[in-house]
Amino acid sequence: MKLHTQVKNIEKSGVLEDSSFSIEASAKAFFILSDGLYSNKVKAVIRELSTNAYDSHVDAGMIDCPFDVHLPTRLDPVFYVRDYGTSMTHSECMSLYTTYFRSTRNDSNDAVGCLGLGSKAPFAYCDQFTVEAYLNGVARVYSAFMNEDGSPVFSLLDETVTDEPDGLKVSMPVKEEDIYDFEREASELYAFFNVAPKMIGKEISTATKEVILSGSNFEFVKRESRNFVIMGQIAYPLDADDVWSWPIADEDSEAYNFLDRSRGLRIYVDIGDVDITPSREALSYNAVTKQAIKNIITEMSLELAVDMERQVQQQPTLYKARRQYLNLCNQCQSLKSVMDSLDNSISYNGEALWDSGLEQIEVGELISVKHYYKSQWRQKIETDHATKINLRHDTTIIIDDLPRGGLSRIREYIKEQREFSGYMFHAGDLEDNPNAANAFLELLGGAEVEDCILTSTLPKPVRNYSYSGGGASVQGQVYDHEAGHFVECKISVKEEDAYYIEESRGEVYLKFEDYYRSIHISALQSKLRTIAQHADSINDYKIFLVKPSVAKNKKLSERDGWRNGSKLIVRYINELIEENYEILNKHRNKPEISKERSGQRIAKAVELTTTDNDLKKIHAEWKEHCADITENEYTCEQLFKLEHWATTEVPKYEENNSFSDRYDKALESYPMISHSDIGWYGLDDDQAQDFANYIDLIQNSVDK
Repeated sequence: MKLHTQVKNIEKSGVLEDSSFSIEASAKAFFILSDGLYSNKVKAVIRELSTNAYDSHVDAGMIDCPFDVHLPTRLDPVFYVRDYGTSMTHSECMSLYTTYFRSTRNDSNDAVGCLGLGSKAPFAYCDQFTVEAYLNGVARVYSAFMNEDGSPVFSLLDETVTDEPDGLKVSMPVKEEDIYDFEREASELYAFFNVAPKMIGKEISTATKEVILSGSNFEFVKRESRNFVIMGQIAYPLDADDVWSWPIADEDSEAYNFLDRSRGLRIYVDIGDVDITPSREALSYNAVTKQAIKNIITEMSLELAVDMERQVQQQPTLYKARRQYLNLCNQCQSLKSVMDSLDNSISYNGEALWDSGLEQIEVGELISVKHYYKSQWRQKIETDHATKINLRHDTTIIIDDLPRGGLSRIREYIKEQREFSGYMFHAGDLEDNPNAANAFLELLGGAEVEDCILTSTLPKPVRNYSYSGGGASVQGQVYDHEAGHFVECKISVKEEDAYYIEESRGEVYLKFEDYYRSIHISALQSKLRTIAQHADSINDYKIFLVKPSVAKNKKLSERDGWRNGSKLIVRYINELIEENYEILNKHRNKPEISKERSGQRIAKAVELTTTDNDLKKIHAEWKEHCADITENEYTCEQLFKLEHWATTEVPKYEENNSFSDRYDKALESYPMISHSDIGWYGLDDDQAQDFANYIDLIQNSVDK
């Protein structure tokens, strides 16, 4: 490989005498150039000997022929590399191995080597290694070793006739504790080789790369966080802060941000395009290297846009197109800004990927979606009702296809995730109603059931309440969150984090302080199922029913592991009432559009009118006022069933005539409506149109 050198013109003035610098051949110099040169000595040996073998195959015109590598084992603790290239004569061996910085490849960019240090790399790991040179039917064996004063020596040991093919074999002993390190480093190093070496004795596995985005001289690899420059089959770490100096100039900010936000980027350059450090462990970030990388980054944008557009357009549905776009952007976080800068925003079949400029999908009023999320391992699971679905590359989409028990499965699944963000749609029983999730799937962009996680495929939470020693046991019942009812079981009085409620002959007693309710067990089960629909974290609690005598005799109220279950249930009810107080209050005090029966049943006719009349205006205001009430009607009806158990303030009914007074006053202008027999079920289509025509007729005559 040719090194980039710079010729400098120096003007000398007043110099009396000068002398050139030189290097003294000493043990200290040899130590620095061998042992002290490399930070990762195992990797250095594998890399230097392997690239020398590769260069030899290039010289011999055998670039597609693999060289041999033997990794050390406990039975054979030797590492060697055997190539089948041009080999060397005796004089070449004695000259090359005894002279540091001597290389036969300084003037060519076909070879990786250039510094004349790699052949001595084994000295970084051990004090002795062996070189076998096969050339024209003659085999010569050399020993390279450090003598007493630390200086290297290269000696010819043997010369014999052989039928071995031409080439070199370099061998060295390996310490037992380093055997695994050689295997690990070889696996990582050879993953970047175009032609994998032939492994002798022991195979290694190299990670299969999955390229998700590529161009003429770059690619993005999935599940890889590091960025590399690949030159001569060697990967050199690449960091934006090494290419650009702070503060970043305005004209460089876009390229800097692109590289800084990239993950799994591999840039392929020709040998000699960039420079490397003497250890060959990193790039040498001189002016030539920096400019070469900057040029490549600048030229990548258009190719990225073309490949990204192609991959998105190839997807079978809008949902998969959205997912593919997000996966690509995750690989390089600045891809979106690159697309925007090119004024080349991604679309799918002429349709925008998103409802707005953000990666969001509006949920709307007709579909109820819950958002589950937690930010760290074992942290509390949070839930809320979603008005928007914020899609990310790792967002999970869940369909609850179970009539009961799906929520506990979801929470158990999320508990095992370190971080989680997902959206759940309850579809009931998909087996009985295959179309139950269609509206939700269409909202996502034509997704299919297979694109989502079904709660029926998640494992049931394992709950073992059977007594297994550690204290006395009592007979009781435990609430099965999956089934939605209590089941018989034996309970240890040493149970931890348990909640108990007293029960006798099917009657349950909710009591604490001044609070007391007596209900049938079926009513409690119904209330618990309702609570779980709106606050599924209750699934995390163990709720037991015990006889009053058991609670008293076992002194459950005094035990550290037991809590009053009545308080738990009432607390949840209070929280649900308080969290939804505003909408519950609006629902309870929903204003009537009219006090007249006829006025309440002509909505269809009013909406069909073509004139700008007061009935139509007031009716539109009333519908807007009641929109969120209608949207949350089911939730309100469910929560109202719990309110008589609450200890917190519940909404009170207050008469609201804010719309009916105005509407009924306006209705007086159309006397025929009040005298018509509209019926209890409103108007059919023909009747509605007749009434609309009547209202328009009166309105037009008034306007004239």
